[in-house]
Amino acid sequence: MATDYGLDLACTDDLTNDMAEVTGLANVAQALYRRIITTRGALIDDPAYGFAISNLVDDSQTARQAAVIASSIDAEFEKDERVLSSTTEGRFERDKGAVWRYIAASVVTTADGPFQLVLAVSQVTVEILQIPR
Repeated sequence: MATDYGLDLACTDDLTNDMAEVTGLANVAQALYRRIITTRGALIDDPAYGFAISNLVDDSQTARQAAVIASSIDAEFEKDERVLSSTTEGRFERDKGAVWRYIAASVVTTADGPFQLVLAVSQVTVEILQIPR
């Protein structure tokens, strides 16, 4: 029997036009995404919520910085009560336009087991490359 991870409106950066709802692991993944695009302190009722990962991506990145960001992602994900653990591997790469971006591949473990969440982060955007369905 699958765990109930709640029900929410489908929303990464904005609500969908049809006001669709999301449940299950997709709901957890979207909530984790919102955690790392939100500036810490932006939520009045939870000042420790958020990470604002885009602020950490620039043209002078190192493997050490990639590891620190990955560790910070894990710490933020593990604040969600539905997450038992998170292990993220991150790397910097240039996209086709020669813009630096950070690729974060996270294995997030919940009561139903692990799932993979993959994100591409630039100074301007965060994009979900892989999300559970």
